[in-house]
Amino acid sequence: MIYFIQAVSAFLAGLVISKSWNDFRRGKEPLPIFIFWVVAWGLIVVLAFFPFLVDKITLSLGGQIIGMGRVFGIALVFVFYVVYRVYLKSNRVEKQLNELVRKIALNKRNE
Repeated sequence: MIYFIQAVSAFLAGLVISKSWNDFRRGKEPLPIFIFWVVAWGLIVVLAFFPFLVDKITLSLGGQIIGMGRVFGIALVFVFYVVYRVYLKSNRVEKQLNELVRKIALNKRNE
């Protein structure tokens, strides 16, 4: 099971980072956002490959080790992927809305 989680997290990280790189290269995404996604997904992959780190972090924050590293790892991977997809969708909608407002303004100006 753990190898499946590692493979899925590595695949999703590669997918997100490559998409983010393409958007950055084309000028659709600023450098700080690109760096954020690379660092965030890098941390997710590290936690997927070393789930005991979640237990160590939990202990350092005053919690108890309950063996939930894998569960939190799976949840973290999917939550971050959903957040990334929502970010892309909202960015796309914002650009479409900007384009629509420009067209309406130009049509009103020409009338």
